[in-house]
Amino acid sequence: METTALLPLAKNNVLYSAGWSKEIIAYKDRPEKVDVEQPRVWLNSKQHTEDILCADIAFPYLVTGSYDGMLILWNTETEKELYRARSGVKPRVEVPVKRAPSRQGDSLIEILQRPSSHKLSSRERGRMSPSRLHHKPAPQEDHAPVDTLLFLKERVTLRTKNLPHLISSEGGFAVFWDIFHFSRPRQTIRLTRYPNETVLGLATDPLNTVLISGDTKGEIRVFSLNSTQNLNVSLSSQKIQTMDCIVP
Repeated sequence: METTALLPLAKNNVLYSAGWSKEIIAYKDRPEKVDVEQPRVWLNSKQHTEDILCADIAFPYLVTGSYDGMLILWNTETEKELYRARSGVKPRVEVPVKRAPSRQGDSLIEILQRPSSHKLSSRERGRMSPSRLHHKPAPQEDHAPVDTLLFLKERVTLRTKNLPHLISSEGGFAVFWDIFHFSRPRQTIRLTRYPNETVLGLATDPLNTVLISGDTKGEIRVFSLNSTQNLNVSLSSQKIQTMDCIVP
């Protein structure tokens, strides 16, 4: 079982993990060591039907995202589900339907492009990292896998109204969520300049004034987040470029 998220919570002296088991597991974080020999699984935490690909934490909240596009918001104090977004619809992902056994030294792309009589299951697609496969933008009824999750922790702490508190990366898009009205996203914008790339890394500053994304093309983009709903985007590459977008 692959582990896809490790989340330390110093306030409770605990380390949380999640992944293909579809569960949230807690380890006691002792001063001298993390107790990995006596893990404790959250009761009723196996709510995802597909593998958990990412998670983030902002006390007292923890959020998990899975391969089918489902997001679940949890309370770390009660260890119970608070809200969920989407109901586990199969994702729209461009994948080769056939492959052959890999040979030593073959790259991931060579493995994916080689024909065979074997169809890829969703589990096998996950093992080859859905983030490296080409995602399609999600239509109304289908969703791309949730590649990355990022809490805007300053906004969560202040319980800021009318602004998003959480960002998910899905098929190259940033999806903005209000965790206090979690049923539908506030807005979605493209983070990548190229349609078949995805964002694997998201970061922000302590005051949540900027958003930084890194994608599978190797580009880093810097976004300015502010309360006026204007977003200036600067691309970190050999030539710096800027553009204007509208985001919550």
